[in-house]
Amino acid sequence: MNDYMALDNANDDNKDDGISPFLTISLADQLLPTTDKEEEEVKEEDTNSMKGHTSSYLELQLPDMSSVSHISDQYYEQLVSSHSKQGTSTCSNLNCKHHPDGPLYLCSTCFGNKPYCQHCIKEQHQSLPFHRILVWDDTCCCYISANWTDLNMAWTLVHKDGKQCTSEGRVRRLQVLHVNGMHILPYHVCNCFIGGEKRASASPLQLLANNLFPATSLSPTSSFSFEVMELFDSLNLNGFINIKQFCDSLIELTPRDMLYNDEV
Repeated sequence: MNDYMALDNANDDNKDDGISPFLTISLADQLLPTTDKEEEEVKEEDTNSMKGHTSSYLELQLPDMSSVSHISDQYYEQLVSSHSKQGTSTCSNLNCKHHPDGPLYLCSTCFGNKPYCQHCIKEQHQSLPFHRILVWDDTCCCYISANWTDLNMAWTLVHKDGKQCTSEGRVRRLQVLHVNGMHILPYHVCNCFIGGEKRASASPLQLLANNLFPATSLSPTSSFSFEVMELFDSLNLNGFINIKQFCDSLIELTPRDMLYNDEV
């Protein structure tokens, strides 16, 4: 009773001060003491509400561990089978009549992961020198990296005017840094012009005509593909990647046996 009488007196005083009585009543309600039982009920409601939100969040974010293990086993089995012969020991080309008992080759860059004989894999990659070729190894029972030199394959570069070279001189090897790592490109030195047979490598202008930027202007033995230069330009401008980080990352994509053979 005394609290409400004091509240009425406060309302009368607040009328003169310009304070709304409703505001005073609202504040008074908040200041009125509550029992211990009411406080415990409020705390219990808050706790139950937090538990409900936490449990629902965990149910959405954390999948069942048994299902995760099952999915992981399925993924692992598929990844292992993609690097095996997959139950076939013949060329995937149904019309193939070459090397039926020879080793099988696989291109990890091409779509499909289909094994082919040496003749068919070379025929499919006449214009794809920067694909990664794998060969089946009976000792390791898996596919290991192969290079174009082992397949007796070499490319003919176009002239600086864009015309196709018709001569096939000595085979030289050119290091090319591409978007998927370092490559060793066997190519024929052009003998179409006087003194061409004496050249130690392709001319810088000829490399530029083949979308390769020479690492030096005198007898280049290393070059960069235009695609890798565009990639670095984009990563440098947008991600602030420096040239060392970029080159180190590409070297990591290069097959280990190429690094161990001191080809890079």
